Amino acid sequence: MTSLPPLDPPKTNGSGEFNTPAEPYLFDAAEDLSPLLKQGRSIEPLVIAIAFLALLQPLSLASPDVEGSAWMLRAVSLANSENSSEWLIPGISEKLPARFLPPGITWLQACFLKQFGVQNYWYLPLISYLAGACGIWWSWRLVRLLADSRMALIMVVMLSVHGQLFRIVGSAAPWALCWALTIAALLLFSLHLKKSPTFWSWRLVASGVLVGVAILCGGILPLALIGPVGLACGLLTQIPDPRSAYTASPPAPTLATRGVWGTAVVLLIGGILGGWWILFTTISWGWPAFQSWFTGQFVPTETTSELLTLHDFVATSARLKARHTWLVWTAPLIGWQILGVLVLVNWKGHRWPESMTQFVRPWLIMTMAIGLAGWGFVIIQDNEQQLSLNMWQTILLFSTTMLAVIGLESILRRETRGRALAMLSIMTAMWCVWGIYQNRHIRFTMATASLFLLFFAVAAGLIWWRTIQLHYEAQRRRVIKIVIASLLAIQFVWGYVMLERPQEDVACLQAFTKVLSSVAAADSVCIVSPQGVVPPQIELAARVAQPQARISIQAEACEFTDSSPTASHLVVEWSRRDRKGVFRGPTGHMVESINEPLRFRGRRLLIWQIRPQNSGVSQTTSRLD
Repeated sequence: MTSLPPLDPPKTNGSGEFNTPAEPYLFDAAEDLSPLLKQGRSIEPLVIAIAFLALLQPLSLASPDVEGSAWMLRAVSLANSENSSEWLIPGISEKLPARFLPPGITWLQACFLKQFGVQNYWYLPLISYLAGACGIWWSWRLVRLLADSRMALIMVVMLSVHGQLFRIVGSAAPWALCWALTIAALLLFSLHLKKSPTFWSWRLVASGVLVGVAILCGGILPLALIGPVGLACGLLTQIPDPRSAYTASPPAPTLATRGVWGTAVVLLIGGILGGWWILFTTISWGWPAFQSWFTGQFVPTETTSELLTLHDFVATSARLKARHTWLVWTAPLIGWQILGVLVLVNWKGHRWPESMTQFVRPWLIMTMAIGLAGWGFVIIQDNEQQLSLNMWQTILLFSTTMLAVIGLESILRRETRGRALAMLSIMTAMWCVWGIYQNRHIRFTMATASLFLLFFAVAAGLIWWRTIQLHYEAQRRRVIKIVIASLLAIQFVWGYVMLERPQEDVACLQAFTKVLSSVAAADSVCIVSPQGVVPPQIELAARVAQPQARISIQAEACEFTDSSPTASHLVVEWSRRDRKGVFRGPTGHMVESINEPLRFRGRRLLIWQIRPQNSGVSQTTSRLD
């Protein structure tokens, strides 16, 4: 009997990774991956250009919104402060009401305002724009590391026209920056697992530092995305190591073991760097401070309950006037995501890269579970909790888009039958029609163009349905490309159709800020509004235009007790009707209106000036006419 030759151990590349040949795809062809895509780094400049150009339109529509203004208020306060301790002390201060905002984005915005002046607060969304574009670029590198260049390029296309990304890059809120930092941390962590055979590397430490910065900027978003990495790796620890059959020496740490250990190290470093502020605020202010950080509800509901209804809430200045905002934004992606879920359920029947099969599946499932649980919890709460929706929806941004990428990839690999593709087209059309019905403010021409694209997509799907019986590969490829191009065109057009800038409110804020800035420096500014509730945009403009003034918010009347004969005051009235509010000025002062009535969010906005006069009277009592 002839003995078999001894088995050779698998070759490694010197970094602990095996050089085993990748199993070919089921329907691989010469044109499946073009030579350009095979050279992934050669198209990276194109990816960067797509990322930065795609988000220019949301940036051009940026203007102060409810959530972004709440964050900018703290940054403006720090930029105007002369006491360095205010940069670390959260909560109640002389110039700012109680808002437990994580300080990371505030420090960055305050440094920007210190450098360029507080009057340039309109340009603060530039930080979110740069972060969003970098997040797309880093997502390309992450998906290319986990899968291949084609899936990474599809990821770039999907993110570049994603409504949720449009919402966060046009706002001064920290979610775009926090998301980008988390993607960068995931990329460094993945590079550590791929290239380092040991437990430690500089990439692992850098990943932990980025997680700490992200926690300081936004809260639990990085924990919700990175925590499941360790859980997914923990599920892989039961898989036997193939190296144990070829060597008698103690094997090097497996990928799963290093993943569990690395996740713990990353979270520990991030917790130390970012958790000190959370611990400080919790000790100082108790459970409400920790709850605001955990839920994303950083603005007190008792001061903004009138403003934060589900209909009026605006996640960014690119306003979406619809009831079910997040679903309307992601309507064109719903079909891809459902198809991606079906592929995940039947993953064993597909030939995917090993890293995708063993790791991404449990990671996506757990990330989706965490994001949907938080999102559902906020949905069932009162409308005052809507500010925290943006955080949970951003947590779902990467995982839901990855599902859409998997669904589209299964079509491009021709692993999805024609009937599924036709149903995908019809389902996408139904979602978009429902979205058009929900959003009554879309212009007629845009709605017509969208419906035309929907008709084209359904027709292309039906054509494909008829051609599945043909055996001409070239014709099949042509029909697939037509259907995919039409559906991506729908997603592209839909994303931009849903962007709408509140022109009247923007013009009002600009005029309001200009008038306040043209007045001589006042000692105090009193804002009068019903129930003492004022939009953060008005308070922000007042603090920018009058940085040295004391700001107070009153429900009915303003009382000025300053008896200085040279003191001057400003009264800002924001009311739905012509109120007859009464205020009393110091002795020897006169009251005059300094602007024509403006309209902000459907209410009248007037500015009154109280300044010294030559002839004094015992007491001045004036009415707001």
